[in-house]
Amino acid sequence: MDLIGHQCVKEFFTNVIAAERLSHAYCLVGPTHVGKRTVVEMLAAQLLGVPKDKLSTHLDYIVVEQARDEKTENLKRDISIEQMIELRSQLSRQAFFGGYKIALVVEADKMSTAAANALLKTLEEPKAKTVLFLTTHDDTVLPETILSRCQLLYLSRVSAQEIAGGLVALGAIQSDAEQFSKDARGLPGKAISWTQATEGYEAYRAENLRFESLWNKTFHEKIAAVESLFGDKTDHITARQNLHNVLSQWELLVRDQLVAREKRADSTILFTLIETIEHAKKFIQKNVHPRLLVEQVLLAIP
Repeated sequence: MDLIGHQCVKEFFTNVIAAERLSHAYCLVGPTHVGKRTVVEMLAAQLLGVPKDKLSTHLDYIVVEQARDEKTENLKRDISIEQMIELRSQLSRQAFFGGYKIALVVEADKMSTAAANALLKTLEEPKAKTVLFLTTHDDTVLPETILSRCQLLYLSRVSAQEIAGGLVALGAIQSDAEQFSKDARGLPGKAISWTQATEGYEAYRAENLRFESLWNKTFHEKIAAVESLFGDKTDHITARQNLHNVLSQWELLVRDQLVAREKRADSTILFTLIETIEHAKKFIQKNVHPRLLVEQVLLAIP
């Protein structure tokens, strides 16, 4: 995936690489699909001197993310301490090709407490020509001891104009590029995924329609409309993450209402709804039952 937008981030890394002043650790913060991982891949390919599509097999590029259970293939709840210990072991060795070793911890906020403590030991003893990248959508949930040892970079949403231009450059037709860039709401990764699989865009539009249908309905009607959100009884972690994504989409639609000329409800009600959705998103990854959290959101929809 090519990087769309984030010119300031590109220029920042161009300058520090030219000056040979790379830090040993960076934490990239921004919404899901804004381009954090793409930034890391762009830099890793440059530092390792390989095409980006060869990174997955490069011995000096290490990616750590939530793993799946070998038996059930379900997503595990956390990035484990065992993964962090293995990362520490890999980074302690000499680079296979004599240059940089690059590591990426995807969604570092998913680390268990023990895993975070293990990562801290790695950050406290950085090796020469080793660069560690963390990505997260919420840096406030990461331990301050980790954040204090990283250089933080915040990636903002990208303008629709930039996204549309990037999509056309990647081969999308103009009409699709304009529609996708508008609906992506500043998230290039989401727009790019829609050009590659239109069913994803159709699902996005369907979720918008479902949310619109919840207004001015009885609680029973609302519950019936969202029942399919609770269909996956096997992979609970993936189901919770998918529900988190749906809530994020709902939140953006409510924020759109706040700036609309004709609001569907009073601003105070809309702010309360946003707060309720944010609360649900915060606790959806914890042990609180997802249905209870969604029901709170439904009750806040007038």
